Amino acid sequence: TVSVDAGSNESYNITHAIKGKSNVYERVLDNLKKIIDLRTTNSNLDLATNYLLTKVNSDSKLVSQGIENLINTGVDAIRFSFPQLPRGEENFEDTIMPNRSEVNEIYKRLEPIVKSYDCEKTKVVILDVDKENKINERRTLPCFARFIYPAISYDGYLSNCSQSGAAHFKNMSLGNLAISDFWESFY
Repeated sequence: TVSVDAGSNESYNITHAIKGKSNVYERVLDNLKKIIDLRTTNSNLDLATNYLLTKVNSDSKLVSQGIENLINTGVDAIRFSFPQLPRGEENFEDTIMPNRSEVNEIYKRLEPIVKSYDCEKTKVVILDVDKENKINERRTLPCFARFIYPAISYDGYLSNCSQSGAAHFKNMSLGNLAISDFWESFY
């Protein structure tokens, strides 16, 4: 599973707090293509992508472009979902995190678009896990995601999961893999 969270270089840079002009999004797409090209015919490797929807990456045209880019790389699945509110944070008005009413609007607008791309070759879904599971409060502590989905960000930091891999949450990282061993940081 690869966290993409964007449909263009610009939206990737904003979502991942990358300063200046950078083509990291294109590099992610190229790396996905390389992995798929290396996959053998008999391989049981499925390549899935995550796209966390925020205020800055949920434009309908941008999402369509992102889906088309990912389908063209050959991924097996694309999952759209919404970020969970980080622990210890109270005010999200000046952030890229959508509040509940914004999540509802984004979901309603994007659901038909996302469903229109779902096909036998590439599973494309949009989820609102909080609404589906009637979660009205913050997630419980501690978060156990790191034991299931550790993530390595583009700059080599090990994070609890793809959600906390963005530069916004660098202080929550488990370690810099250029300095420390994966297992040492993980545990």
